[in-house]
Amino acid sequence: MAYAALTSLMKNLDQIIHLNQYRIRHDKQQMQYLHEEIRLLRAFLEDHSSPNSSEGVKRLEERARDAAHAAADIIDSHVSKQLLSKATSNEDKRYELFCRDLQNVIEEIDAIHGEMIKIQESYSISNLQSRGSLDLPAESSRTVCSVENDVVGHDDELMQIKEQLTGLPSKLEISSIVGMGGIGKTALAANVYNDPFITYYFYIRAWVSISQEYNTRAILLGLLSSINKSDDKMKEACNEQLADYCIGA
Repeated sequence: MAYAALTSLMKNLDQIIHLNQYRIRHDKQQMQYLHEEIRLLRAFLEDHSSPNSSEGVKRLEERARDAAHAAADIIDSHVSKQLLSKATSNEDKRYELFCRDLQNVIEEIDAIHGEMIKIQESYSISNLQSRGSLDLPAESSRTVCSVENDVVGHDDELMQIKEQLTGLPSKLEISSIVGMGGIGKTALAANVYNDPFITYYFYIRAWVSISQEYNTRAILLGLLSSINKSDDKMKEACNEQLADYCIGA
């Protein structure tokens, strides 16, 4: 089972990142990033894995299981070698190989994460279509914040963004989270969005994702749906009216 493999790997990573009583040599940033990605995959499987899952979800679950086993094998082998071997001139080379092998698995997990997001997007659009609110291709926009909101290793960034959001003047402002793909920008944004202080400070919050190929109507309906303002009459409204609904929400 993929969920069991992911859970076991998370426990091993926790031991190394937070306890590490045997002083296992590791790249903390690499380990934290892997831990975060595993959390996201496990959260996705909690919501979508079942005996009646689609073929896409089943294939993703198999890939997640295989990647978790591969990562666990690489880490276990590294731990065993470091505990049983004495310091040698080859130690640095062995550590470099460990980091490289683990990075290869992380890249596969990144690819799985990308497929996970596509499935989440298609599910969100399907939910809107089933309510008669939208008739669009399944790649327009994601309307629910379904990303796991427990992010490891971004406490400073989380606090900085919260301070920016709550310390801004009462006018339109934009706070951006930028960086290369796969470093956890969406997870960090979800963490901010779901933070108890943020939910208390902003009595209205909306979550919508916009891809490179977007549809304005889908975005507006997604925003309204996110704040529970969407109803049957809105499917008849023009984009200008939908924009007014969003502004007056």
